[in-house]
Amino acid sequence: MARSAAVGRWLKVFGWRIRYNMQMTESQNQRRSAVNFRVVSGAVQFFLIAGFSVVNLVFGALNLGLVFPVGLTLLQLIAAVADGQELSVRIVLGLASLVLLGFFLLCGYFGRRGRAWAFLAGGAIYLLDAALGMLVGDWLSALFHVFFLFYIVRGLLALRGATKS
Repeated sequence: MARSAAVGRWLKVFGWRIRYNMQMTESQNQRRSAVNFRVVSGAVQFFLIAGFSVVNLVFGALNLGLVFPVGLTLLQLIAAVADGQELSVRIVLGLASLVLLGFFLLCGYFGRRGRAWAFLAGGAIYLLDAALGMLVGDWLSALFHVFFLFYIVRGLLALRGATKS
């Protein structure tokens, strides 16, 4: 019985199944693995951004005075505006915060699956958030935003290079 040309093995990287063709050379497999790693690591940044943002909201609710500079500046601004408002305004602003967090989680989810639009949309919103941080004078947050944007753009470029070849 003949084996098909698509004979390969599976490898799990960050929960993402990658198929390696056994007929590819070792250097081709290594290049493919590096590209997949860059795409996945770029997409993971969105999960980290959402996670640190939630932690910042919890720290703000507990009045701890601690803030992770990676989190979304817009969420901190929304939380500051909601403080002292009536209940209906706080509910609307809370829902807006949840929508923004959900957007970043979706960007991470679809980015890990190789969707370029997720990198573009999430990176653009995070860039605007960095600009907001600079506008309010939070330079440390803006620097961390640029650091995370580097990995997001690197993941997008790896994805673009993989789709061209």
